[in-house]
Amino acid sequence: MGVNKFYFKIKNSMSKGFINSTERTVYDEYGNPRVETTEKQFSYKTDEDSFYMVFIDFVKWMYNITSINSLKLLPKLMEIAEFNTGKITLSPGLRKQLLADLNLSPATFTRALNDLIENNALFKVFSTNKSTGEVTELKGEYTVNPEMF
Repeated sequence: MGVNKFYFKIKNSMSKGFINSTERTVYDEYGNPRVETTEKQFSYKTDEDSFYMVFIDFVKWMYNITSINSLKLLPKLMEIAEFNTGKITLSPGLRKQLLADLNLSPATFTRALNDLIENNALFKVFSTNKSTGEVTELKGEYTVNPEMF
């Protein structure tokens, strides 16, 4: 009989927990063994607001971010950034979703995004044409400053 525990995180929430799995060998009346597995899932909710307040309080001083809209946008961008690279592709659909989630106008969203870029919390992504050497900005492509991961 063994107990296997592991932790999981539910995407887009601060709910955490564990699954307790127990296996046992049971014999029928003819002496044939079979394995029975019992699983119980336990979860608990952590205080998401406290985490973000500590994070934002640190980041706003480090990167001189004073706009409340920029401070609202940064955690959302970090949430959608690719793991281990920090790359973000802001498609028109994702941009609309962020506008709705954060209750921002398009102009306010653009100002907040530019504020994050100016303060080096976010970087634009550029591409170089190998044959001509021309450097062009990849529209809608950004990278979160790696110091934040």
